[in-house]
Amino acid sequence: CNNPINHKDFKRTSGALVVRYDKQKACLVVISDNEATLHRAQILSEMHFRNLRSKAKLVQETEKVSKQLERIMVNQTSKFFEKFTVRTELMGLAIGSHGSNILKAREVPGITAVEVEDETCTIKVFGDTEKAVKEARSILEYTEDVVSIPRELIGKESKEK
Repeated sequence: CNNPINHKDFKRTSGALVVRYDKQKACLVVISDNEATLHRAQILSEMHFRNLRSKAKLVQETEKVSKQLERIMVNQTSKFFEKFTVRTELMGLAIGSHGSNILKAREVPGITAVEVEDETCTIKVFGDTEKAVKEARSILEYTEDVVSIPRELIGKESKEK
């Protein structure tokens, strides 16, 4: 709203002498010497603000898509890639507290990107070397294994479940 260019078409269409945005009052100021022009500006203002909101959403979406494209380009230039699935109940361990394991994996020298798909519990690791990708994977991959312990190794205080 602060940029006068955003209001250029509105000014031309309404026929107003001056159109500017007042930051303090959070409103559009329209100055005209003609009552009909002010009435036209008032009618057009709702459409104008709707268009500005739409434009802001489009800019936001464009930035989002641009970041995704940038990430895809980085991934395509990576020489090595590993994709693996972590069991749902172990996904929290893989990600780590506040994403700490993801951050550690991204800090491994040679890693270009780490992507996590929460819905499918899939993790993708991209890097410049196979060693770096495997190291990052070892930070993120968790498995569960059942180990049988002979009864004679279980202490007296232990109870069977």
